[in-house]
Amino acid sequence: MVSWTPSGPGRAEPPTPPGPLTRAPLDPLPPPAVPPPPPVGGGLPLAARVVVLLVLAAGNPWVSGSLTEWRFDLSDAEGVAALVAAPGEMIVSALLALRWEVRITDDRQLPFWLAQNARTLVFVLVTVWLLRRLAAAGPVPSPVHRALAVFAAPVAGGALAAAGGVVLLVLLGAGDVYGYDRAQYVRGALVDGVLAGFVLGVLLAWVLPLSRPTPTDDPATGKRR
Repeated sequence: MVSWTPSGPGRAEPPTPPGPLTRAPLDPLPPPAVPPPPPVGGGLPLAARVVVLLVLAAGNPWVSGSLTEWRFDLSDAEGVAALVAAPGEMIVSALLALRWEVRITDDRQLPFWLAQNARTLVFVLVTVWLLRRLAAAGPVPSPVHRALAVFAAPVAGGALAAAGGVVLLVLLGAGDVYGYDRAQYVRGALVDGVLAGFVLGVLLAWVLPLSRPTPTDDPATGKRR
């Protein structure tokens, strides 16, 4: 037997189920941009690894002795050669400011190397910490602002290390080992620390990015997107 359904104006229509658009209306505005999370693993960024490797490679006593001889040879240049040797002498002096020593055979040099090792350690710790904070910060700044921030990290590390090293130099009497005037020795220690930060800042901020592809390059094909 077939059931009969009344039709006509008085007929009650069944409710229409809500569609997907009425259940969740579309938002006309795009979702807010969320910066990517920092990389997991706690590894050192490239700039921080370069700082550590430079201190280990150029600051060790076997290499720093040769660097000292090169600095004297560069400072003796005259004429046109002096113009070329001046930047090289500045770079070598900056690397020598980060030297360290673990085998101290002369007790008279103990105060000097204690202050020097402490200055190098403070420089590495402060610079690496600042570079790690910069790498984990978001959102990513523009290339110019990032270069300035990377440049400022070793400069700040060098200034703090120079100030701490000078305090130890004075307290331990390290300048008396070589018969230098104390004021002259303090000025030289401050200049060396700031110079090391400046030279490494230029290397990390402007020279190092030139040796690796930009983020817009495709590493597989080497072509820009």
